[in-house]
Amino acid sequence: MRRRAATLALICAMVTPSLPAFAVPDTPASPAPTPSPSATASPNATTPPRGPVPSQAQVEAARAAVARAQAQQARVEARWTAAQRELDDLEAAAQLATERYNQARVQLAQRAAAAKKARQEAAAATERSGQARTAVDNLAATLYMQGGPLAGFDVLFGLAAGSDAGRTAGDLDAISAYRGRTFDDAQAAAAKAQEARRVAAQAELQQKAAQARAKEAHDAAQAAVAQGEARQQAIGQQMQAAIDELATLRDSSAAVERARLDGLAAQSVRQQMLRSQSATLAADGFDPGSLPAADSDAAAAAIAYAQEQLGKPYRWGGEGPDSFDCSGLTMRAWQAAGKNLIHYTGSQYQQTARVPISDLAPGDLVFFGKDAASIHHVGLYVGDGRMIEAPRTGLNIRYSSIYRSSLLPYGGRV
Repeated sequence: MRRRAATLALICAMVTPSLPAFAVPDTPASPAPTPSPSATASPNATTPPRGPVPSQAQVEAARAAVARAQAQQARVEARWTAAQRELDDLEAAAQLATERYNQARVQLAQRAAAAKKARQEAAAATERSGQARTAVDNLAATLYMQGGPLAGFDVLFGLAAGSDAGRTAGDLDAISAYRGRTFDDAQAAAAKAQEARRVAAQAELQQKAAQARAKEAHDAAQAAVAQGEARQQAIGQQMQAAIDELATLRDSSAAVERARLDGLAAQSVRQQMLRSQSATLAADGFDPGSLPAADSDAAAAAIAYAQEQLGKPYRWGGEGPDSFDCSGLTMRAWQAAGKNLIHYTGSQYQQTARVPISDLAPGDLVFFGKDAASIHHVGLYVGDGRMIEAPRTGLNIRYSSIYRSSLLPYGGRV
């Protein structure tokens, strides 16, 4: 650092005019007389130089040293950027695996509900079929036991009053029609019961398949998180080493350098998004007039809930009260505001209205992924380009900039 400072001082000495040197008295003295204008403006006045004038070789060496320092800084910053990109990719992979697990859980719950409903409908259909069969059995028994005239059955069968069922063809036709209807009802009820049982069995199979997918997604998420944690730790050490080296090169501190690099990265993403936003909106056919109004009261309640969770740990699949994953946090935040969201980023994207990033309001959701089909992260926008998020395993709920390379061009308004 001293060597670099001396080098810079040497260059400054080349380009800065020599300044007068004045002796500093050891004891106070009477004020010196004010020099006359002619004396101060004398072109013949000369001042002894502070030191020897650097040679051309020294100047070139100083310039080369500065160039080397700048090149070294650029290399370190490039190393940090590459590490950050790899870290982002690892986080995205782990988050995507977690959200696939959340999706599988949502589908499992849906399949379980469908299977339960199908079982209930099958039971009801079977009961109706049994009642219809009982009616047929009772009719057969009654006809058999009654034998001859069917006195007393005129209301049931629709016979003419006072007629003799055994003697009139019309009455026999009425009896036959009633018997036919009874058998038809029984057959229809039996067919419906059979179909209901088939649907219930299919729903059971779908539920079991959903359970298997949920377990596979759980295991995949667990493996992705475990694999990511080890690599993330190594990358974190590389990034910290780069930060420390930059702090030395720039005579700064690690905290300042980290904030500077984070700020530069966010600024780059923001500028790129602003440049491309008009084309994106035009290509999507977005109508600004379709933008829904923000519910500021509900948004304030959602943000207040999220703020209360700051500092709590991330846990994949978590939905409170002690730990959360990203979509679990946004779900609970908006639940506190009286709105229901599903614990899955893809569903939350579908449940919300599209809002361009430039039109975000506090309380809107911001999504991250390659596209809408591969969303791996969501945060709660709080204004000024910042969000509250549950980031990843090993980190706590925090405020962060929304401007990352995977930020989607649309947020979601609940």
